[in-house]
Amino acid sequence: MADTKQNRVAWLDTVRVFASLTIIVSHYFLLKQFYYTHTNLCWAFACIGHVGVFLFFAISGYLACNSLTHAKNLLEFYRRKLIRIVIPFTTAYVALGTFFILLGILEPSLAERSPFYRVLYKGGDYLGIVFSIFPWDVNIIRYLSLPHYWFVGEWFIGTVVWLYLITPILDKLLRKNFFVAVTITMIISIVVYFNTTWMKLEPNLEMNNWFIFLVRAPEFLMGMIIFVYRDFILKNRSTLIKISALTVLMYSIYIFAFTPNILPNYPVFPIFYRLCFPQPSSFIFSLPSIYLFFTFAEWLNKKFSGLSLEKFNSLSEISYMAMLIQHVIIFLFARSFDFEKLSKFGVLFMLTLITLTIIAASFKIRNIYKPIEEWCIGKFH
Repeated sequence: MADTKQNRVAWLDTVRVFASLTIIVSHYFLLKQFYYTHTNLCWAFACIGHVGVFLFFAISGYLACNSLTHAKNLLEFYRRKLIRIVIPFTTAYVALGTFFILLGILEPSLAERSPFYRVLYKGGDYLGIVFSIFPWDVNIIRYLSLPHYWFVGEWFIGTVVWLYLITPILDKLLRKNFFVAVTITMIISIVVYFNTTWMKLEPNLEMNNWFIFLVRAPEFLMGMIIFVYRDFILKNRSTLIKISALTVLMYSIYIFAFTPNILPNYPVFPIFYRLCFPQPSSFIFSLPSIYLFFTFAEWLNKKFSGLSLEKFNSLSEISYMAMLIQHVIIFLFARSFDFEKLSKFGVLFMLTLITLTIIAASFKIRNIYKPIEEWCIGKFH
């Protein structure tokens, strides 16, 4: 099912790059200058970004299952995953934190954007840096009242870490009984959803439950299913595509036709909220969509394999880093920039410049952490 090159799954790289782009573009529409003038458009792009998010969790599930299958033991599996997550995150954290401190020489207010600022200038706790540079789940750190200095609190990294921890359990259950694994995962996900404040329409939204990662478990499990049952999927591809496409179509029609207008000022919001945002009914859309995206990406790589597609897929090597950097730039820098003074061309130019800067910085940081990452993996192999 997979076309591999240098131990990478080419079509999975395509999905990863596409998911990264949808998330990055959606974050631009979170800027207040766009949100207050184009609210419906912003919510639409925010939901498109959520498509990228659930694709990322599915990719993580596929790769986790692949790694577990080829690992000698559980210790090797966890060690490799720890290295692949912690070293890039730590490198980006230190690099970006130092960068903002250096910018503070020219503009003092920019130094405050760095998580190191409190330690350097206000006598902060050094232990906070230790807890911050490891991709702990932001919710459990708050729950345990641990010291921390986050850039923006990357919740999805903590979620992936938790899902990796339970991967052996999900894998064993999935291989033993498919229906039991799916049923248990869905029930737990729904119960957790209804017992948290996550993604609810409340004025003061707080993600204060560390076990929120279980809400995303079905999408993660979907990626595992595609890996474990790849032979069955290959034999029944045509039928599965039709069923998946019909499910997505019927659910979309239902949402657009019968979704009540619960927010009169934002008529598009409830529609896209029900369609894409993670909640019990949205799995009817997200799970078959994951399969369709995966299948399309695989077909695309077989049909149009060439230099252009290889260059596009090569961006997957920096997708993780690009999203980390973009979160920081969007939430800590771009939000304070006055885009209203710019023309439409000026806004487009600035966003393009920011994107190119993110890509360039991602490659630079990758060149720093990659040798360290590979050395650690080779050292403990």
